[in-house]
Amino acid sequence: MHSGLICPTEKENTLLITLGKLLNEATAGVAQIFVAGGWVRDKVLGLQSNDIDFVVSGLSLSELETKLLAYKASENSKVIQGIRLWKKNPEKGKLFDVLMVKIGGEQLEFIAPRSLPGEVVSQGMAGEMFLDARCRDLTINSLFFNVTTFQVHDCTGHGLEDIKKRRIRTPVAPEITMRSDPLRLMRVV
Repeated sequence: MHSGLICPTEKENTLLITLGKLLNEATAGVAQIFVAGGWVRDKVLGLQSNDIDFVVSGLSLSELETKLLAYKASENSKVIQGIRLWKKNPEKGKLFDVLMVKIGGEQLEFIAPRSLPGEVVSQGMAGEMFLDARCRDLTINSLFFNVTTFQVHDCTGHGLEDIKKRRIRTPVAPEITMRSDPLRLMRVV
């Protein structure tokens, strides 16, 4: 299965389908799961990528952890091998919570949608993903791939065009993007 823009490898396809079904069952369809950033960009470019990061919309990471633990306890399979929520700890470089879930032998990282300082995360998937896209370093890394529908979402409206035109730009004013993480400037160069 592929979106037309993205063709996952057989292993990625199996993982994404398994993950989509698992999370739909565990959350009763409340949570939407997206692959974010570099993996989506690389796949649109037709490149291989091992950097699969997930963003969860519709539930907090604590709520998702609770639902996955309950699902694991009630499920008679070994699809979920482990679950751990790492709380943010800025002193140790952890800027946001990360839910680690081991599925099918793969360690997967889930984060909640982020927003820039002063922005309120709006309710609903579209608002959450739009704000998260604004927090990303570049428009080409602000693309999201829906694990359930296998569709690419370009929340800035510029990511796919910028890939096509081989253009690098930030989703918001560069000084805002770079101020939030000065190392981004080095990664862009």
